[in-house]
Amino acid sequence: MSSPESSARSCRLGAGLSHKKSGWLPYKTSVGASFPWTGDGEGRSGGYFHLSPGEIFVGGGIWHPEPVQLAAFRAVVDREPSRLHEIVEEPRFASTFGPLIGDRLTRVPKGFPADHPEAEILKIKDVGFWRAMSDRDVETASLPDVIAETLEAGVPLLRLLASLPA
Repeated sequence: MSSPESSARSCRLGAGLSHKKSGWLPYKTSVGASFPWTGDGEGRSGGYFHLSPGEIFVGGGIWHPEPVQLAAFRAVVDREPSRLHEIVEEPRFASTFGPLIGDRLTRVPKGFPADHPEAEILKIKDVGFWRAMSDRDVETASLPDVIAETLEAGVPLLRLLASLPA
C-alpha cells in the first residue's frame, strides 16, 4: 500500500462552489484518503477511506477499471471461480466486508451465457468491498490502526486485482 503522505485528498472543490440545501459551500463536506496498491501491478487496485457526515467507510478494489482489466477479472470469474471464492468466502474477508459491491450491468456481459453459475459476479463493473464505520470508530487515536487492519483483510483481493493485466 502507499504512504500516508501521498494518500490524502483535498477538501477543496476543483472549481466553483457546491450548492447544498444550506446554500453555497466553498468546500466539500467529505474527506478521503486513497491507498493505491504498490509493487507488482502498482496502481491497478487500492484501498480507500471516506469520512463525511453520516457516511464513514473503509474499503477498496478497482473503480472504473480499464476494459482489459475488467475482461481479465471476468475471465478469472469464468475459468477459475474458486480462485475468487477462496478470497471472498475466507472468514476474515467475509465477516469484515460481506459480498462484493460495485455498479452492475442489468444483464450478463456479452460472451457469457445468461444462466452462467457466476452470473451475478460477471455483471459487476466496479469490483469493490467496504466496511461501514461508526462515529466512535473515527473518534479514537487508533483510527489509523483500524483502517490498516480493515484493509489488511482485503489484501488478498487487492493482490488478485493488481495481478490482472491493465
